[in-house]
Amino acid sequence: MIRMKRSFWRWAHLLSLSFFALPGCGANCYGDDCGCEGESECIISCPVAGCDLSCSHAADSCGAICGDDCTFDCHDTDHCSSLSEDDSQITCHNVPSCAAECGADCDYEAHNVSTVDVTVGPGSTVSCLQMSRCEVTCEGPCEVQCNQVDTCELHCENGTSEQGSGENRSCQ
Repeated sequence: MIRMKRSFWRWAHLLSLSFFALPGCGANCYGDDCGCEGESECIISCPVAGCDLSCSHAADSCGAICGDDCTFDCHDTDHCSSLSEDDSQITCHNVPSCAAECGADCDYEAHNVSTVDVTVGPGSTVSCLQMSRCEVTCEGPCEVQCNQVDTCELHCENGTSEQGSGENRSCQ
């Protein structure tokens, strides 16, 4: 029940950001390097496969909603959110908080962040470096590395269980 509430609020936050996106930033982006630098809040939507997205230096928050094989780099803002499909590479750094939902075979990396809350699909890899709290939910087998993290929490779902401890953990 608590997990459902947390997931609901994470989605509500992500969706609320999309309603406040400034013109030009909330539009669909089909090319490479569709950035949001200098905006107040910015959500980039790219529903096709292979998008290369970035967002930085937004006053309040950055976000991306993208399809398969998405690349999203988010940094130097107050919050980064992303919702992506399979085979995505998401990087979040130099921000107070990051939140993400990523499909199967996702590569998610966060560093120099206060808190991270990420849900990934089977076959994914998550790396958290230099932060206060990293919370990862794996919806199948996954690998998690927490290096210089005060609190590292791993939640394994869909019949998997946590393996390992310390810096290197996994759901198998």
